[in-house]
Amino acid sequence: MNNTGRKGIDQYSRRSFRFQITSAFILMASVVVLIQMFLFGVAIKDSEDAVIERRLSLYRDIALRGFQYHMDNNGVLSIDSLTTAYKGHGHLPDHLRENINQGWHGVQEISLNNDSEEYMALTVYEPSVARDELIYIIENISQLEANEHQSALQIGVYSIVGIILFALTCLSMVFIVRRLTAPLIKLSHQLHHAESDDLSLLDIPKSAPEEVRQLVTNLNHYRQRLKYLIERERSFTSFASHELRTPLTVMRGVATLLTISTEPSFIQRQQQRLIKATTDMNDVVETLLGLIRDAGQEHSVPISIGREILEQVLEDNRQLLTSKAVDAGVILISKPIVRAPESVIRILLSNLVRNAMAHTSHGSVTVEVNGQYLRVIDSGSGLNTQSQTHEGYGIGLLIVNDICRKYGWTFSLTGNNGQPGCTASVQFNPGPDQ
Repeated sequence: MNNTGRKGIDQYSRRSFRFQITSAFILMASVVVLIQMFLFGVAIKDSEDAVIERRLSLYRDIALRGFQYHMDNNGVLSIDSLTTAYKGHGHLPDHLRENINQGWHGVQEISLNNDSEEYMALTVYEPSVARDELIYIIENISQLEANEHQSALQIGVYSIVGIILFALTCLSMVFIVRRLTAPLIKLSHQLHHAESDDLSLLDIPKSAPEEVRQLVTNLNHYRQRLKYLIERERSFTSFASHELRTPLTVMRGVATLLTISTEPSFIQRQQQRLIKATTDMNDVVETLLGLIRDAGQEHSVPISIGREILEQVLEDNRQLLTSKAVDAGVILISKPIVRAPESVIRILLSNLVRNAMAHTSHGSVTVEVNGQYLRVIDSGSGLNTQSQTHEGYGIGLLIVNDICRKYGWTFSLTGNNGQPGCTASVQFNPGPDQ
């Protein structure tokens, strides 16, 4: 591996979540261990001094009784091999008198000869025994406290144990961090190795904590939403080419006809056809853009589907029945009121009618409408020769299905109970006045 690749990996490792957690823990643990070692040393020293001070306090009564009942001590009383009591500052040995101020009162540690000799001094004021003088109880603690070698040994043992515990703790932390970040790394690998157009659902690791599960769930919801948007975008291209074909054909034909005639009435009729084709195209574009956008039906004005719209759609598509023995008609039981643009209703009905006319060679195509539904009933080839789902009938019914999904309606395509043909139904939501 070249230096550039290794440098990139090193930078990635330093920025990784696992590396940052481990580094922060090791740094924190190191500071805690150092502080603990310092406090341990101070605690050992303080505990030794506290023990000695308590022992000197016990010697206080012994010194007072000795000076009171033994008059031949000459101001010096040996309590044990390490402890001696002195009555008055003048009876102190020279090396101690030089380091203890006259009149000083309390407990003091005295170091001599570069700390090779250490003493602990306690003063007692008892006028009945020593008149106005202080009694000094001095203990040689050089042999009681640990020497440098012993202290170094203690610190060394403690340090080794601390290092071992520190290492075990770091290893445990690395294991814990690896276990906690493993689901995230697995998720990262899934995303990294997936194809650019792969929007399938991500696997949720079994050992993943709740936060990772929520992350994967939200990512899956996002991928599903993104997949839906991409599919809707692709559908827009197909829908547009399908729906715009008829008005574009009309406009092309009108343009051709206008070049071969100068008769005013003929030109006027062609202009009307051209205006209608452009209006239809505008309605198609607005409807398809509405299907692509997230805006729903809440901003649409309620409209009533009347006979005029139904018969106009049949008339616009009647050329599909040329040379066919097929009757087309409308049965209007009651007018449904829906919250959708009129252009949407026209496109929806036009696709249902065109599909029915395209698959019917003889018989009838009937548009039946009441307050709750719209049906297009034909006597054509039926479902036996087509796919059993509406997708089998081409892009026209896909547009119908997308419109129904957009506005919360229900679309179905069923056979005619043993009779020729099939029935396409759109069940509307209850209107505002129903």
